Amino acid sequence: MTETGNLSPQTLLLNVSNLERYSSSDMKDVAVQAREKYPLIPGGWGLAKVSNCRHFVINHAGTKEMGNFDVTDPFQFSEVECKSRRQVIQMIEAMRNYGGGELKHCEIVGTSTQIGVRESRRIKGGYLLTEEDALEGRKFDDAIAWRSGWLDVGFVRLSQMKIHQVPYRSLVPEGMDGLLAAGRCISATHIGASSGKSMGNCIATGHAAGVAAALASQSGKTPREVDVAEIQKILASDGVDLTKGGESQSSNMAT
Repeated sequence: MTETGNLSPQTLLLNVSNLERYSSSDMKDVAVQAREKYPLIPGGWGLAKVSNCRHFVINHAGTKEMGNFDVTDPFQFSEVECKSRRQVIQMIEAMRNYGGGELKHCEIVGTSTQIGVRESRRIKGGYLLTEEDALEGRKFDDAIAWRSGWLDVGFVRLSQMKIHQVPYRSLVPEGMDGLLAAGRCISATHIGASSGKSMGNCIATGHAAGVAAALASQSGKTPREVDVAEIQKILASDGVDLTKGGESQSSNMAT
């Protein structure tokens, strides 16, 4: 799929420390005050305590207000990487200069080694997962996984969805044999991809793709020719409950 349209923002996560007694995590007021001096900072962010240490992790809107970057283009990838690192410095300076209290002495512990990419290239498969599939909790005869959590477009939109299934067709490219997709690059629309980009959901499709690849290798068939019922049988023996789908989820569930 080459027509990407809007993409979820990229984010360079960071850890801060020297905040042993810090309790407030709302940086919206800081952002309002500091935006003129530090134009790359997001409109707000939060600090989440890291267990068993004095560090806080910050996951935030990243490039949401910088523009739409297609990281399949190496020049755009480099540009957003540089801007994101400048953004981290500006966020720390904003907290020090406008946050008051302990924030005056906050320090960077470290950042991710590379920007976090929520959305990039995807295959066009035999079925395109959509927003409607997530909202309605759809099920499929060729289901090989199910997805749960939030419909999360990376600080652009966060809404509830239902548990819904992933058909094997979404792992098989429409125009190429000998290849399977798993994780964030399966066949899905922009919102459909955002409904399944969390790690657990990606692992589920990876499990199925691995089983399908093994069966294809053993039988001398292409992935397209593999019997989905055989994939489902092995997944069930591994403990995957392929009856799930359509269940509502609590609005209080952890993200």
